[in-house]
Amino acid sequence: RARIGTTNPPRVAVDPGSSGQHQRRRPGPSMCYSYTLAARGSRRALSADLAVRIVSRCGSTIEGADMKFINTDGMSFVGPGSEWFWTAVSGLVLVVTFVAIWRQLALQRSAAGYAQVTDLSRQDVAEPMLRVKLDIYHALQDGTDPAEVPFGAASYVVDFWEDIGVLVRRGHLDRRLLHETMGNVCRRWWATLHPFVERARAEVGPRGGEHFEWLAGQMADLDRKVGDTTTYDAEYLARTLDYHMRNHSDRLRTAEELRGFVPRPSSHPVTNAHTAARPDA
Repeated sequence: RARIGTTNPPRVAVDPGSSGQHQRRRPGPSMCYSYTLAARGSRRALSADLAVRIVSRCGSTIEGADMKFINTDGMSFVGPGSEWFWTAVSGLVLVVTFVAIWRQLALQRSAAGYAQVTDLSRQDVAEPMLRVKLDIYHALQDGTDPAEVPFGAASYVVDFWEDIGVLVRRGHLDRRLLHETMGNVCRRWWATLHPFVERARAEVGPRGGEHFEWLAGQMADLDRKVGDTTTYDAEYLARTLDYHMRNHSDRLRTAEELRGFVPRPSSHPVTNAHTAARPDA
């Protein structure tokens, strides 16, 4: 019995009538061995001195053999046989090109979004918009029902925000970018004109101002995500009315002076926000 380091080695029988080298293969449960046995001494008895060599092993590993992870035999980078190399280089160049194009498009979209928001911000403080906003503020200061504010001025503001809502809803304007610059303005004007929109819907249909309403909801969601808990209710609108009137009046006066127009005395003097009595909600 020849032991090769296993607990149950296979038995090898050698015909005593023969001489020289004898080979016998017997597969085990998980591996196959090929033995070369050299018998020394008498032809009728096996010598105790056996030369056993493992040639190969059938299994998950190979002992006694070198393994190459990357075969570089016959590899060529220039000339015949180098097609694989230049194909890989071409693929890498295409990937880099696609990444560069995607980044360029992202930068262009970001620049376009910034330009859109800047233009909308300028429209929001342009002279025509300031005048219609002041008409609404004056009506509210005089005690007018919010649902009965001047139709022309109110519809002008509603249509402005309705158009912005369509742009955001169709993906042409990033809502996060708009929220950073005009989010609070959108929510404040929706709270101010919501009663007017409800009255207008009775005449023009239930879809009147729907994009404006949706946009105000989106701005409210983003406010909650950043921790802004401002509530735009009747009490807030009454408390900030004088401040916004004074702000818009100063802006309008500045715009008129820049274009060389001498303003007439206003028939609705703007009171100081700190001394004016708050109107009823």
